[in-house]
Amino acid sequence: MLHFYDECPYELDELEGRLGPARVLSQIGIPCLIHGEDALAFVHWVPTGLFALNIVVANEDVPRAVSAITSVFPYRIFTGIHPHLSNHRSCDPHQTRSYPNSTFLDLVETDTCHPETVLIHPEFEFNLVVSDYSRSVPLPPFPDNIRFPTRAAFLDSTIETRLDPNSGLVTEPVTSIFEVWINYMALYTLRNTPLVLPNGELEPESEELKRSLKPENQLQFEEILRGKETAYSRLHHFKLRREVLRNMGKIDLADRPRPRLPPGNRQYIAEKEAAYEAKWAREKAQSASSSRATTSSTEKKLE
Repeated sequence: MLHFYDECPYELDELEGRLGPARVLSQIGIPCLIHGEDALAFVHWVPTGLFALNIVVANEDVPRAVSAITSVFPYRIFTGIHPHLSNHRSCDPHQTRSYPNSTFLDLVETDTCHPETVLIHPEFEFNLVVSDYSRSVPLPPFPDNIRFPTRAAFLDSTIETRLDPNSGLVTEPVTSIFEVWINYMALYTLRNTPLVLPNGELEPESEELKRSLKPENQLQFEEILRGKETAYSRLHHFKLRREVLRNMGKIDLADRPRPRLPPGNRQYIAEKEAAYEAKWAREKAQSASSSRATTSSTEKKLE
């Protein structure tokens, strides 16, 4: 059963711990946007778990933001294969990491209230403009330059980054994560049900939210509201998005190179299949041996 909240599902002291790195940026004059689960929970009141903290800053502010946070808190820059934010070996032998233009910070000390991982994203990674305060909101009592995307800005950013990332790289982990973010936003903030009326139209609030998105993102969002979106329709909606951009005259966006997908890993799959076949053969041999032993024992008893 769903439980809806009319306030943030987390206590203020938890917010203070999570947003400690953002406060550091605020104090030295670096505005930032908080994206992901923290934005969903803190300003849109979605009862989600909290994982990596996603901080978005102006492109030119990334190095200074990283330096500021690591000088105050026990974080270090992490450059390896992240267990939750890298492609699995089954689809990518190199286990390419998500967010190729972002900086990953891992917490060195585990006995603190701060997030274990902080991701510092340049704003182009999420198609956001940190300085555009018309598309973000503050969260009192935190400083005004710690912002959170509005509902429309959150959805636009997440849909665009899922379908047509500016990085030019589609990775499996965040594609799945973005699907969850989009669905959570719809599920917990659109409370008038059914979302689709008997006449086939979206109910008014859902239709209004859809129309508040950029035109190129509306088709994808409507499919989600109608329950028609699947993991296999990403390419279909990518093509529709490019077509809308072309019809709007945004030829540079419509014609830019298609994002690269995970390359696949036939060797890994072949090794897994071979291991499975070997295991199955061993189990079959053991079963046959056990059956022969049982038969022999029964025959001796009959004698």
